[in-house]
Amino acid sequence: MLIKLLLLLLLPSVVLCLDAFNDDVLGLIVFKAGLRDPESKLVSWNESDDSPCKWDGVKCDLITNRVTELTLDGFSLSGQISRGLLRLQQLQKISLANNNLSGSVNPEFAHLWSLHSIDLSGNNLSGSIPTSCLNNSVNLSSNRISGKLPEKIWSLNGLESLDLSDNMLEGHIPPGFGEMYSLKVISLGRNAFSGLLPEDIGSCPQLQSVNFGQNSFSGVIPESLQKLNKCTSVSLNGNLLSGEVPNWFGHMQSLESLDLSANRFFGRIPFTLGNMRSLKELNLSSNGIQGGLPQSLMNCDNLLAVDVSLNRLKGKMPNWIFELGLQKLSLSGNKFKGSIEFPPTNAPSYQSLQILDLSSNQLSGVIDLSYNTLNGSIPSEIGGALALRELRLEGNRLTGHIPPQIKNCLSLTALVLSENNLTGPIPPTIAKLTNLEIADFSHNNFSGNLPKELTDLSHLAVFNISNNNLEGELPSGGFFDTIPVTSVYGNPSLCGSVVNESCPSSPS
Repeated sequence: MLIKLLLLLLLPSVVLCLDAFNDDVLGLIVFKAGLRDPESKLVSWNESDDSPCKWDGVKCDLITNRVTELTLDGFSLSGQISRGLLRLQQLQKISLANNNLSGSVNPEFAHLWSLHSIDLSGNNLSGSIPTSCLNNSVNLSSNRISGKLPEKIWSLNGLESLDLSDNMLEGHIPPGFGEMYSLKVISLGRNAFSGLLPEDIGSCPQLQSVNFGQNSFSGVIPESLQKLNKCTSVSLNGNLLSGEVPNWFGHMQSLESLDLSANRFFGRIPFTLGNMRSLKELNLSSNGIQGGLPQSLMNCDNLLAVDVSLNRLKGKMPNWIFELGLQKLSLSGNKFKGSIEFPPTNAPSYQSLQILDLSSNQLSGVIDLSYNTLNGSIPSEIGGALALRELRLEGNRLTGHIPPQIKNCLSLTALVLSENNLTGPIPPTIAKLTNLEIADFSHNNFSGNLPKELTDLSHLAVFNISNNNLEGELPSGGFFDTIPVTSVYGNPSLCGSVVNESCPSSPS
């Protein structure tokens, strides 16, 4: 009798548990029915199963066996997000990123009380933003969501992360932003927002990342931003912001990345930026900033990338910047003058440099980047170095052709490109460099005939083309009448008296 009583007492909970399992299975099968699955990623989803806990992309609670997470990122799924997911009453996280889902975001997700994280980024969703389902973490970036931000969006005090970037949103930021006391990440970049940045942004004490880039915001940067003591990243690039770069950025000791590029800032770069000891990336490019580069940046021990290109900076070339151990440096499109003085090639501060762009300035002197591990091609912008006297790039991993724009470097006396992987012909425009004394193209993969115009280089003292794939007759006259054989060997198809190889006679 006791056993029967216990069974009767347990029966309701057993039935309830089975119903819950069936709800999860049924909900996911209904969801699957609304999708196209060209790569059969959901083949393990079988409606005859009692539990979905072993299905691909499904995670369950170990105690209740209810579905708590659904992660189907990059499954190549298309179709719409059906109401079937509303049966998953214990669902805490849903991630359907990087698929091709369409339709709108279902506002009824708000009925899933346990749901705290939604990631639907990288799809083709449209419609407006449903504020009712915005919970702790929401990522709707890279979709086609349009309209304005709802007025009551900032009343969701529990929101910690909101990413609406790369959509079609527009209008002004509604008031009340400062009420988001729990907000840690806000990303509204790559939309069509306009108006002013929220003045009360500094009232969000937990903010760690701010991205309002690539919109049409105007005005100045709100002064309250400096109150964000935990903020590590600020991206305001690609807007219509103006005024001077604020001095108070130096107070943001936690900031690691600051991007103010492509705006309308003017004035000088604040000396106080040198107080940002955590700063790793600084981008002030494409503005109207004047003056020089403050040497206080030497205090930024963690700095890895500096881009101040396309401004109105001038003065002596800031050679001290090569001592910072940067990975990327762009000073192009300014009016820096003087010579470039690199530290020794074995200096630790110099070995980490990956990208260097000094084009379109008024620099003179020598560029010696020999025996590093530089790759890629020689940029065509080198033609802007009108006062450059020596270009030494030997012993790297450069590929591609010699850019024809090299002809503009009329002050060049030395052009050393040996020991790379350069290809194509040696351009006849080299003959325009009438001051050239040293030309070393050895140990590459150059091909084709040598231009006869090279005999016009009257100051040429060294010309080395050994170990390439050049062919045809060596030019005669000038330096080439006395060129040593060691400067041309290793080109099996070259002919002429220097290599002791007769050239085939031209057909009459």
